[in-house]
Amino acid sequence: MKRLVFAILIVAAVPAIAGAKYSGGSGTSDNPYQIGSAADLLTLAADANDYNQSFILIADINLDPNLPGNSVFTTAVIARDTDNSNNSFEGVAFTGVFDGAGHKITKLTINTNGAENDYLGLFGNIDGGEVKNLGLENVSITGGLSSYSTYIGGLAGENYGTISNCFSTGNLEGKAYFLGGLAGGNDGNISDSCSAGTITGSNDSGLLGGLVGENYGTISNCFSTGNLEGKVYFIGGLVGGNDGSISNSYSTGAITGWDDSSSLGGLVGDNYGTVSNCSSTGAVTAGQYSYYLGGLAGDNYGIISNCFSTGDVAGSNESELLGGLTGDNYYGSIDNSYSMGAVNGGDGSSYLGGLAGDNYAGDISNCFSTGTVTSGAGSSYLGGLVGFESSGSIISCYFLVTSGPDNGLGTPLTDEEMKQQNNYVGWDFNDIWAICEGTNYPRLLWSILAADIICPDGVDIFDLAVLCEQWLVEKIPADVAPPGGDGIVNFADFAVFADQWAVTQDIYALLDFAEQWLKVGLPSHSADISPSPGGDGIVNFADLAVMADYWLQGF
Repeated sequence: MKRLVFAILIVAAVPAIAGAKYSGGSGTSDNPYQIGSAADLLTLAADANDYNQSFILIADINLDPNLPGNSVFTTAVIARDTDNSNNSFEGVAFTGVFDGAGHKITKLTINTNGAENDYLGLFGNIDGGEVKNLGLENVSITGGLSSYSTYIGGLAGENYGTISNCFSTGNLEGKAYFLGGLAGGNDGNISDSCSAGTITGSNDSGLLGGLVGENYGTISNCFSTGNLEGKVYFIGGLVGGNDGSISNSYSTGAITGWDDSSSLGGLVGDNYGTVSNCSSTGAVTAGQYSYYLGGLAGDNYGIISNCFSTGDVAGSNESELLGGLTGDNYYGSIDNSYSMGAVNGGDGSSYLGGLAGDNYAGDISNCFSTGTVTSGAGSSYLGGLVGFESSGSIISCYFLVTSGPDNGLGTPLTDEEMKQQNNYVGWDFNDIWAICEGTNYPRLLWSILAADIICPDGVDIFDLAVLCEQWLVEKIPADVAPPGGDGIVNFADFAVFADQWAVTQDIYALLDFAEQWLKVGLPSHSADISPSPGGDGIVNFADLAVMADYWLQGF
């Protein structure tokens, strides 16, 4: 009788298993649906009734259109727009939870074949939903060519929800508005995420960003390394247009505008919101007849605080409003910020400054610039700090005396004077700034690496010397790991130091050295290099000193 009952139970369970839509789970937060294949993902895409459920990736998924069962998409995969006759989203948005669990989706390919299909990406629209812990690799999205597509992103066309710990790499292009490496538009929250690749806008495209095309929400702890180019308006290394908040983020990609481009910035093209604790290092260049180019922001109508840029800014003939930090500070506020990139315009250019091209009714305080400011024949309104000011205020701001003309805007200082703290009147060198007297210009405290223990001038041999002296001693500055320290200087701190020291050099040589540290009695150690030749039978600080000397020489 027991066997019969057991058999009946098995038979009764078979239809349920056979009818399962995914690789497991029930769609709840405690037991999310499991996505383990491209077929599972396409099943989700096809059933909008499940867009409010919870999902988790249990394997990497390859969407290569050359693989059996895959294809090139013409719309978003999930939560697609169903009516392209207007710019509004028509369709069912994703409102559930999608947890990538550290897995990635590769080779997503979307091509509208020239049509103006909108809201393109893995998700067309996320509205109140959450996507986290997900990687998109080698994305390829091509929007409209003769007509415009709007809201294009590797992960999401538009985000009204939450995106965290995600990344996207690949190429996006087209005649488009709101085009971003991760999301086309963001009215929600994006944190701890990044993007890389190439973004190209053509034929008067607008609002292109390495991470997000346009931001009305919150972006924090994010970065972008991709290059952007095209005949565009409002293009930024991280965000094309910002009406929200961006903090603790950076961009490194180059920005290239064709003729007649406008509002190009290393981090943000057009800023009406707040940008704080951010940086950009990519060069910003544009063709003839280009109105706003900035190392950090093309133009600023909002607030820029505790930020810096180091990329060069270059226009061509008849360019206007070029600045090392921002092209135009229009009723905006800039404080505790600096720029170090060169600013150059062609013939007939105007309004060029080491920090800002123009300050129109804006406020600039506690800032400096060091980049050279030059332009061609027939140019006007050039300044070492600010090119022109019709109204507004400039307080406690300085520029390198050799960088550009002294037009009375800002205080010129010699190279030696700029490396002395007492020349920066009213600046906060406790909570905002730090300076290595006589060696470097001021630096923002938030940008200094943990292993830069003495004199904020980069992680170098002197910081290593401090770490060595304080080895295994409690409660000292070299205790940098985990964040905040653990009361002792040990190999965890050494690992942080190694990771941050001379990052362009060969880290494996240092790791090999660390593995052999203080091993005695073995016949040979490759790191036993002092005294030369042959060593002394032990890997110790004498060997470390020799290795460190070689390290910084790139050997």
